[in-house]
Amino acid sequence: PQSLEKFNEAIDKKPVKKWFFKYAQGYRDHKQFGSAELPSDRKRKRNLFTPSLTVEEGDNSLGPNASTMYRAILERFDHDKQAGIEWADMEAELFHWERAERILTREVLDYHINDPDAILALGDLYLEWADSDIEGNVEKFPEAKKQYDLLVELYGEDDKLYDRYSARQMRYFIRTDDLATVLNYKEYFYPKKMKYVENSDVTELGGYLFDKRYGELRPSEENLRSQIENVKPILTMAVERDGSDPVALYNLARYYVQTKANSNARVTCEEAIKAFENKKSLKRKDTYKYINTYRILGEMYCGEKQYIQAQKAYISGVELFESNKDLNAYIGNQDVGKLYADLGDIYYFKDGNADSAFENYKNAIENKNDIPSIRYKMGYIQYNKKNYQEALASLMVGSEAAPSDTHMLLALANTLWNRNDFYAARGYYDKLLEILEEKRQGYKIVLPQIREDHGDFVDTYMKASNNLGATLSRIANMTGNSEMNGQAIVALQDSLRAWDALSRNQKTMIRLDSSNLAEQNIKYITIPGSEFSPEIYTKIPMLMDGEEGLE
Repeated sequence: PQSLEKFNEAIDKKPVKKWFFKYAQGYRDHKQFGSAELPSDRKRKRNLFTPSLTVEEGDNSLGPNASTMYRAILERFDHDKQAGIEWADMEAELFHWERAERILTREVLDYHINDPDAILALGDLYLEWADSDIEGNVEKFPEAKKQYDLLVELYGEDDKLYDRYSARQMRYFIRTDDLATVLNYKEYFYPKKMKYVENSDVTELGGYLFDKRYGELRPSEENLRSQIENVKPILTMAVERDGSDPVALYNLARYYVQTKANSNARVTCEEAIKAFENKKSLKRKDTYKYINTYRILGEMYCGEKQYIQAQKAYISGVELFESNKDLNAYIGNQDVGKLYADLGDIYYFKDGNADSAFENYKNAIENKNDIPSIRYKMGYIQYNKKNYQEALASLMVGSEAAPSDTHMLLALANTLWNRNDFYAARGYYDKLLEILEEKRQGYKIVLPQIREDHGDFVDTYMKASNNLGATLSRIANMTGNSEMNGQAIVALQDSLRAWDALSRNQKTMIRLDSSNLAEQNIKYITIPGSEFSPEIYTKIPMLMDGEEGLE
């Protein structure tokens, strides 16, 4: 290439190290990484103690690239340590862990024995290697700590260096999730010694403390929760130090969500997304945070009833995940599953697009967000399409984790009834009414017109009683059991009383002039030779009991 020819012409006259670095970075920016042999490998093949004055176009005719530039610096400039450190950093970004290790040990530390920058880079390499979900190796965690401990041992007499390397040890304990030790380090550094903690470590410490303060803890850690303090100041410090750090903004946004400062959360999410967009490259774990930022932003928009904006945010997050899933083999996590579920809710509640809602709920389950609420909504969609076998499968899975949910039981019973499985339907109606009776005893006074939960209770009781009565009548007709018809009438009368409570004006006590299904069903049973059969309330609720949808 012409650029390389001009470069070779220049170094033929006077090699300038900074130009090698500039070309190396340029190739990295254009993703021309290469895989040049290490200088020590080349020496085994031929004498390279007097390197040529031109930069080769790469090994195996790969063309000019960053690795050949870094190799040229090492060969020409007395194994310049910065070249080796940057080369290893590039290989680590490509997940070439062993190659990065060899560069640091053989091309840097063999020539710069006990150099603190090289030891630190090697410790950081081992830590990233151990913590990576791409060719990661947890056995490298002790290797990372060994390097950090060595730095403290060799250079710890200098107070500033001791604090710098202690901050790295804190990073190690964050990555290995040792809360008690992290808190000790945090107490040591905060607030007066935070100047010795790098920006990225302030961000990581803030995110870790937030997760521990408000997330799940191991039983052995629960006694430490009250000791997790200064979360917001540390999160804010990370943003103040580097307002372009998207992860720092992301962590602060999560804090605002947790403390219900939704307006601040939305603004901070918007800033985080811009910061993510401006990053030339992102670590895989940070890309997951980028994806999750769209989910949080969408939920903030939903809270403000800006559903079109929410939908755009969710779709952007889904597209970002799916592009990385196809190109970089990303695997979904629970946050991704929640993102799909949130998008599904937009289609379910606002757009009325059942097919799109169902597809997103399915993706939510496939991405580790398999919860009863999603299974119920999938069952609801299938039920309304009269796909009763599929509806039953979804509802059965959902009921395993929510066996006493009244709406789930009503939906299951109705689905079985529509499949003419009257005996199984009866069992679910019986169970539902038992639970409702226990609820009724817990209420001192039932006020269905005043309290929404009381209204739902009475409505569900009315439908369950009627549907049980219709089911008993069907079984009676199938078996010739006349006693069961009597039981059916009792259940239908219970439904009538519930309907009366719903339809009667609580101030005037006058009942609205309207007909009731249970009343009609009693007539069908008691009139000899009736050509009609008792029917059920076929509609089921859109949500599980107590849940709220999008308004």
